Amino acid sequence: KFHESKKLDGYKAFANLSKEEDEKDAGNCRPLGRWHDIGTGSGMAIAASQSEADIYAWAFHWTEICECEIVPVLTDTQSRKLIKAKPDFESKLKMVKESM
Repeated sequence: KFHESKKLDGYKAFANLSKEEDEKDAGNCRPLGRWHDIGTGSGMAIAASQSEADIYAWAFHWTEICECEIVPVLTDTQSRKLIKAKPDFESKLKMVKESM
Protein backbone atom coordinates (compact mmCIF):
# COMPACT_ATOMS: atom_id res chain seq x y z
CA LYS A 1 0.00 0.00 0.00
CA PHE A 2 1.37 3.41 -0.89
CA HIS A 3 2.19 5.65 2.04
CA GLU A 4 -0.57 8.27 2.12
CA SER A 5 1.85 11.09 1.32
CA LYS A 6 3.40 9.09 -1.55
CA LYS A 7 0.33 7.89 -3.48
CA LEU A 8 0.82 10.24 -6.40
CA ASP A 9 4.55 9.47 -6.56
CA GLY A 10 3.72 5.77 -6.53
CA TYR A 11 1.14 6.02 -9.29
CA LYS A 12 3.57 8.02 -11.45
CA ALA A 13 6.45 5.61 -10.83
CA PHE A 14 4.35 2.54 -11.60
CA ALA A 15 2.47 3.98 -14.58
CA ASN A 16 5.66 5.14 -16.26
CA LEU A 17 7.58 1.85 -16.02
CA SER A 18 8.49 0.54 -19.45
CA LYS A 19 8.16 -3.20 -20.04
CA GLU A 20 11.93 -3.53 -19.74
CA GLU A 21 12.05 -1.51 -16.50
CA ASP A 22 9.18 -3.54 -15.06
CA GLU A 23 10.96 -6.81 -15.85
CA LYS A 24 14.23 -5.51 -14.39
CA ASP A 25 12.38 -4.28 -11.28
CA ALA A 26 11.13 -7.82 -10.56
CA GLY A 27 14.71 -9.12 -10.49
CA ASN A 28 14.80 -12.89 -10.03
CA CYS A 29 11.05 -13.05 -9.41
CA ARG A 30 8.48 -14.15 -11.98
CA PRO A 31 5.35 -12.01 -11.60
CA LEU A 32 2.16 -14.05 -12.04
CA GLY A 33 -0.32 -11.22 -11.62
CA ARG A 34 -1.03 -7.86 -10.02
CA TRP A 35 -4.32 -6.36 -8.93
CA HIS A 36 -4.74 -2.71 -8.01
CA ASP A 37 -7.17 -0.82 -5.77
CA ILE A 38 -6.42 2.65 -7.08
CA GLY A 39 -8.89 4.27 -4.69
CA THR A 40 -6.93 3.21 -1.62
CA GLY A 41 -3.46 3.11 -3.17
CA SER A 42 -3.14 -0.58 -2.44
CA GLY A 43 -2.99 -3.81 -4.34
CA MET A 44 -1.66 -7.32 -4.46
CA ALA A 45 0.98 -9.07 -6.52
CA ILE A 46 1.57 -12.78 -6.85
CA ALA A 47 4.99 -13.94 -7.97
CA ALA A 48 7.09 -17.07 -8.11
CA SER A 49 10.62 -17.01 -6.76
CA GLN A 50 13.34 -19.37 -5.71
CA SER A 51 13.75 -17.66 -2.35
CA GLU A 52 12.17 -15.20 0.03
CA ALA A 53 15.31 -13.09 -0.43
CA ASP A 54 14.38 -12.54 -4.09
CA ILE A 55 10.89 -11.34 -3.13
CA TYR A 56 12.27 -9.03 -0.44
CA ALA A 57 14.81 -7.62 -2.92
CA TRP A 58 11.96 -6.77 -5.30
CA ALA A 59 9.85 -5.20 -2.55
CA PHE A 60 12.83 -3.20 -1.32
CA HIS A 61 12.77 -1.15 -4.55
CA TRP A 62 9.42 0.30 -3.40
CA THR A 63 10.01 0.86 0.33
CA GLU A 64 10.34 4.64 0.04
CA ILE A 65 6.79 4.97 -1.28
CA CYS A 66 4.88 1.93 -0.05
CA GLU A 67 4.50 -0.74 2.58
CA CYS A 68 4.85 -4.31 1.33
CA GLU A 69 3.51 -7.29 3.25
CA ILE A 70 5.08 -10.53 2.05
CA VAL A 71 3.35 -13.85 2.64
CA PRO A 72 5.22 -16.94 1.43
CA VAL A 73 3.03 -19.81 0.26
CA LEU A 74 3.49 -23.32 -1.13
CA THR A 75 1.91 -25.26 -3.95
CA ASP A 76 -0.23 -28.33 -3.21
CA THR A 77 2.67 -30.59 -4.17
CA GLN A 78 5.12 -28.77 -1.90
CA SER A 79 2.67 -28.82 1.00
CA ARG A 80 1.92 -32.53 0.66
CA LYS A 81 5.64 -33.33 0.54
CA LEU A 82 6.26 -31.42 3.80
CA ILE A 83 3.27 -32.97 5.56
CA LYS A 84 4.15 -36.50 4.47
CA ALA A 85 7.74 -36.02 5.68
CA LYS A 86 6.56 -35.66 9.29
CA PRO A 87 7.62 -38.51 11.59
CA ASP A 88 5.05 -41.32 11.79
CA PHE A 89 2.86 -39.72 9.11
CA GLU A 90 1.88 -43.05 7.54
CA SER A 91 1.00 -44.72 10.84
CA LYS A 92 -1.03 -41.70 11.97
CA LEU A 93 -2.81 -41.59 8.62
CA LYS A 94 -3.66 -45.27 8.94
CA MET A 95 -5.13 -44.70 12.42
CA VAL A 96 -7.26 -41.81 11.15
CA LYS A 97 -8.55 -43.90 8.24
CA GLU A 98 -9.38 -46.81 10.55
CA SER A 99 -11.32 -44.51 12.87
CA MET A 100 -13.49 -43.30 10.01
